[in-house]
Amino acid sequence: ILGPRYNPQFPKQYVHEVEVDHLFLLMGRSLEPINEVPAGNVFGVGGGVGEVVLKTATLCSAPLSGTFKGMRFVSAPIVRVAVEPHNPADMSLLVKGLKLLNQADPSVEVLVSDSGEHVVIASGELHLERCMTDLKEVYCKGVEILVSPPIIPFRETVSREVQVQQPPSADGVAGEKRNYVEQRTPNKAVTLRMKVLPLPDNVTLFLEKNAEMMKSIVTGTDTASQEPITSLRARLHEELKAAGPSWAQEIDNIWGLGPRRIGPNVLLNHVPGYHDSPLWHSVFERPGLGARKVASRKSASATVAARKQAMQHFLDEQNATPNDTADSFHRLDGTDLETGSVTTDAESERASETDSRDMSEHDAADESAADGVRRKDEVILDLDNSIVNGFQLACIAGPLCEEQVNGVCFILEDIIFKDGT
Repeated sequence: ILGPRYNPQFPKQYVHEVEVDHLFLLMGRSLEPINEVPAGNVFGVGGGVGEVVLKTATLCSAPLSGTFKGMRFVSAPIVRVAVEPHNPADMSLLVKGLKLLNQADPSVEVLVSDSGEHVVIASGELHLERCMTDLKEVYCKGVEILVSPPIIPFRETVSREVQVQQPPSADGVAGEKRNYVEQRTPNKAVTLRMKVLPLPDNVTLFLEKNAEMMKSIVTGTDTASQEPITSLRARLHEELKAAGPSWAQEIDNIWGLGPRRIGPNVLLNHVPGYHDSPLWHSVFERPGLGARKVASRKSASATVAARKQAMQHFLDEQNATPNDTADSFHRLDGTDLETGSVTTDAESERASETDSRDMSEHDAADESAADGVRRKDEVILDLDNSIVNGFQLACIAGPLCEEQVNGVCFILEDIIFKDGT
């Protein structure tokens, strides 16, 4: 049995072996057992095939070069209900019946929601009524089932960019209009500056169409190798170019997708001095947070280390003899070759201590400066997961009616830290 995602380049993936022990000819409402089936007939197969096949699959005696395409339907299921057994002890029977319903009806979807409810999604009210009748009378016969009222999901979005009027100052001066909002964390230590725009329609449709491929990239599964990541990135880049010149340069600023990291919403990183977009790497190829911290420390201290090495080389030349270093200005007896003056040992020691102290103070200043640049990047790295998770939550439940957000671009303009934090 070859699954719908089978690829001949990976012959061991999505392949299951079963032994067919029964064949049935469909005769109206009855099944007639037969030994062989002529070509062109619709028939049933026994022998554990139903445990492997969910919707569509290809049965063959040996792996083929391809699989049959799955059926496509014009209308997508939109009406959903939550079902549960009246007696909790019958939950296993309900789960088994839902699995059979999902296999029998190619137009229905059965899933478990984030809240743990078993949800049935149908194409309309009549289709939903037929599914509930089959579930109660055929697949879960004898189980009393509670069905919630039908729910039709909505999507929230933004239609255009707007200017936000700021509140007036304490002096009564009217606030200015901005195209972004600022929000502080509860401890008042961090301020986030965010802007929201409608995502171009062609980019939204592209992300919806390639959700499975984006999922393989995010999770790092082997299915990502079916189509190179660079090819998917190039196609998305073309869609951004088609949306306009202002969108073409955003391909490297994509911080994440949502909801569930594969949806049709985009988070862009416009934070000055922080350029980290690991979206185009699988989870196994992304450097860990600690590794990136070490790398940032090394890059930040490279200047300090180079300066120390140059200063030490200069001091070695100063302490060398005239025969060893032609540019030395002092003899071992303290006579300056250029001025002819004589320096005592005590004066030499004081001068050496002064030079060492100046060098240490200079190096400490360089280290402090390098540490200041590095520290902000490291703090943003620490906030990276929190920012992305907040973006995911905002996409799952929008502000209007807590429905999923669709076709929205979130732009993080800046992260401002309070002085002293």
